[in-house]
Amino acid sequence: MQLRPGDRLVFYTDGITEAHNAQGELFGVERLDEVFAACPTCPASELVQGVLDALQRFTGGTTSSDDRTLLIAAVS
Repeated sequence: MQLRPGDRLVFYTDGITEAHNAQGELFGVERLDEVFAACPTCPASELVQGVLDALQRFTGGTTSSDDRTLLIAAVS
């Protein structure tokens, strides 16, 4: 695989996509994708914060039952 300027490489654990809200709904890959689609040129640090903010809004601050790991590498 060859990465080009503007490409992003994202690694995450299931604690991100399997985070749930009070109704038991999962955050899911679709919501994760929405964060990235909302800011296609954002630096990696802003994307990480965007994912964390989206998780906070979605879960309403409920306690996580799993670890959450997220690594984003952006090629400039």
